Amino acid sequence: MSSRRKLSSALIVLLAAALPLTACSSSSEEQTSTSSATREFTDVHGTTEVPENPQRVVVLEPLELDTAIALGITPVGAAVANNVTGIPAYLGVDGIEPVGIVSEPNIEAIAALEPDLILGTDSRHAEIYDRLESIAPTVFMTTHVDPWKDNVVFIGDALGKKQESEDLIQGFNDKCEEIKSEHDVEGKTVNMIRPRDEQTMSLYGPTSFAGSSLECAGLTIPDQEWKDGL
Repeated sequence: MSSRRKLSSALIVLLAAALPLTACSSSSEEQTSTSSATREFTDVHGTTEVPENPQRVVVLEPLELDTAIALGITPVGAAVANNVTGIPAYLGVDGIEPVGIVSEPNIEAIAALEPDLILGTDSRHAEIYDRLESIAPTVFMTTHVDPWKDNVVFIGDALGKKQESEDLIQGFNDKCEEIKSEHDVEGKTVNMIRPRDEQTMSLYGPTSFAGSSLECAGLTIPDQEWKDGL
């Protein structure tokens, strides 16, 4: 399993463990009424009307996919890291259609799914925002390198589950405290390293998921001149 898959797998496990997910049944009339209701939501592109209870979500960012599933929402479509591996099997869900890769989402594939909400990232997808907005209400995080906890709450809010997303983060923080109390981590330094090829490796800094998780658990990351968390 690649380092990226391991990190994303860790996120979905931690988030899912933090908040037990329950399925609620309701009548078809109640579902129709709820799914048709809308509310205003503000992102980097301004204010747009989004469904209060989105039923057909398309996500263009791995963190958006992980967070949606941890909140009990299975997107109908998702951009993937690459077309070979597709939707990560470790997520444990079926029925998600790949809609291109994260850096190049497939507009036609997205439109074919008839989404009622699209989630993306301005730093990656700004050039196609207008085309996406013509398909369905579209919400963009500012950038995928912002502190991931903030982005999890932003995604949860867009999905109508802000409180649940805050509960996920609290559960994550509680787990960190549990690890601190069970292990001798004080004064120890560590760095997560990802070899990319024969000449390049990445070190994960304090604002990355990997780095912030290590620090949350009481470990210390050596000082570096971090750029976008790496």
